[in-house]
Amino acid sequence: MEEWVPDLQKGFVAVLARYGYPEQTAPPLKVSRSGVLSFFGILGLYAFPFGEVTVNGDYPDALFCFTAAHETAHGYGFSREEEADFLAFLACEASGNAYLQYAAAVGMLGRLLPVLYREDPAAWQALSDVLPQGAREELSKANRTYSEAVLPAMAEEKEKKKRRKEKNPNGAFSLHV
Repeated sequence: MEEWVPDLQKGFVAVLARYGYPEQTAPPLKVSRSGVLSFFGILGLYAFPFGEVTVNGDYPDALFCFTAAHETAHGYGFSREEEADFLAFLACEASGNAYLQYAAAVGMLGRLLPVLYREDPAAWQALSDVLPQGAREELSKANRTYSEAVLPAMAEEKEKKKRRKEKNPNGAFSLHV
């Protein structure tokens, strides 16, 4: 088990209690790494029946931690992606673990910087210029991983879907006996 998982669980319990959710114990949390997820274009997933978080092992450590927190938020019943991001951020901040707090900052920057770039490239550049080198490297590695592993897999799947549709243009179910 990753050494920061108990701190993450404490952070979730603290945040949920602060906002009036019924007192509960943290669900058992198993976190595992998987490079296979890149092939499917997935950063992470939460398996509800097992209480298990699986995170794309190709991503840098800080984003691995933040994605694990995000997927854990789904386990607490927060299904919307934005809500899971926000709860993950709050739980990492409340964890008392300096690395999880760093992961929260890098993770949210990874979500927000592309939006800022689309809306205001000059503001994006000003913020990018003052980012610590470590955060810049984490985000750059994540971008490389996404463009070198995830996007090609997604493009390949899209092409397969297109070929299937060409074979069956009406989308009708066909059974070949």
